[in-house]
Amino acid sequence: MVRNRRPFYGGEDVNSLEFTSSSASAAIFNDKTTFEAAASIAGNLALETFDSFTGPILQLSSLGITFNPMNAGIQPHSILANCPGPTFSSPNALVNNNACSFPGRGSIVFQPMNPSNGIVGVGFFNTGGDDTLQLSAFDASNNLIEQATVSGSNLNPNSFKFLGIVTSIPASRIEISPVGGNGLFSIDNLQVATKSIQSVPEPSIILGLVTLGLGALFSKKHKQDDNNDD
Repeated sequence: MVRNRRPFYGGEDVNSLEFTSSSASAAIFNDKTTFEAAASIAGNLALETFDSFTGPILQLSSLGITFNPMNAGIQPHSILANCPGPTFSSPNALVNNNACSFPGRGSIVFQPMNPSNGIVGVGFFNTGGDDTLQLSAFDASNNLIEQATVSGSNLNPNSFKFLGIVTSIPASRIEISPVGGNGLFSIDNLQVATKSIQSVPEPSIILGLVTLGLGALFSKKHKQDDNNDD
């Protein structure tokens, strides 16, 4: 069961999606199809199933993200479904440990590979273990934009739970953390939507543009005055 502090969405018309939270910044989804539609509107959405990966993952160019090291300085791993561990997703899933060994290795944290991009949508399935997973989005100043949770699968492959967030404030860091359970978890079908962040011009640049504009205006007026004198 998805638990959230702000409204979440199922089958609403995402073309008229409004951010109704107190900060008017984010919407939470427990339905994959509706999330995909909303995230595609918000930015460029891409999917990674981890089916072609095994071993540690430093970054995923397919999603435009890079992973931070977890506890003990290791990276999240993609492992086979028949590995002695928590995952039932087939054939591969992303796990917060090393080669299916206990204990869990902490939160999976990622950020855009290109600092000029921001993450405006994140969605995934909780595919193994008994941990409730907490999805958190942070802005460039490390302020929390939105946070939501999704329950564990209870080792039942038919009870995978989806969680997604779409935000109007681009996130510069995403964290997926275990809450309760044994700290060992896996996710699959990770989807990330990114968009280019418009940089704010430096004050000197703005002043230069204003000066240039005023100069052009006075020059035009001066020519008009000369023509009137003629």
